[in-house]
Amino acid sequence: MLSNFIISVGIVVPIFLVMFLGYFLRRKNITTDGFVKNGNFLVFKIALPASLFHTVYSQDVGEIIDFRFIVFTVIATLICYATSWLGAWLFIKDKSTIGAFVHGAFRGNFIILGLPVMINFLGADNVGKAALVVLFTIPLYNTLAILVLSVTSLTGEKIGIKNVMKTIATNPLTIGILLGLVLSLIRTRYDFDSFPIVFSGLINIIEDTVVSVTRLTTPLALICLGGGLELSKYNPKIKYGIWAASLKTIIQPLVVVTAAYMLGFRGNDLGIILITFAVPAAITSYTMTIQMKGDQYVGATSVMLSTFFSVFTLTGFIYAFKMLGWV
Repeated sequence: MLSNFIISVGIVVPIFLVMFLGYFLRRKNITTDGFVKNGNFLVFKIALPASLFHTVYSQDVGEIIDFRFIVFTVIATLICYATSWLGAWLFIKDKSTIGAFVHGAFRGNFIILGLPVMINFLGADNVGKAALVVLFTIPLYNTLAILVLSVTSLTGEKIGIKNVMKTIATNPLTIGILLGLVLSLIRTRYDFDSFPIVFSGLINIIEDTVVSVTRLTTPLALICLGGGLELSKYNPKIKYGIWAASLKTIIQPLVVVTAAYMLGFRGNDLGIILITFAVPAAITSYTMTIQMKGDQYVGATSVMLSTFFSVFTLTGFIYAFKMLGWV
């Protein structure tokens, strides 16, 4: 029991320590807003797409494509989104607060925090399906976020469906995953090692370069994430941030994982589902809320509180999985 607890702490806590190192460095002005901004650009435009590309490319596509898994993840996301919106509509009067609450309650920081936790938890060779989660849920996150923030915006600002589709199609993460899928299929059909030495050597050079770039992803992403966090002053609306954070890190993962288990998901699949729905709210939810004229305070506190909660909830969930022998 003690060994499982130590393992669980070792999976989660180092990731959050690096993130809070980023917060400390920014507060001490060792890093700057410019560093955080440029670092995030490097992570989202280069390092993460390269990492997702390599994750997919190095897998046997036939083994990681699982439509039952994909359908479950998408439907569970939609249900979390709908129930969060329904609850907010019933209990929150301020229209702009509803959008911020829903966004913070359903959108997880899967890319920055979920993937590192998943790799520590399941091993780098067992998270190929995580790329499928990214491929399908990130466009879904963006579309659903724009919908709720547009409907609840006090300015009535709307974003056209064409712009949404263009954003999804040109997202570097989507491009990286799709390119990885295509080249993985080609690699499966043709043995690159049997090609002329010049061609196979060039492929090895490119692959080694991509691997080197992917090593930037986790530490830089976590430092920039910590550097971008802001502690908000107290406001009576903090209760909405607490509820959004509780939904995101406790209630939704409990319900979704229970449903997944009852439907027969086990092992690594169940672990990926757990991390997908148990990670804290994404900082993107805060920045999009500001852009769409939503409640800035609720957006900020949802991210901060869910990040704090998840240090304990993720550790607890992983410990429970270890004790139950599910992973």
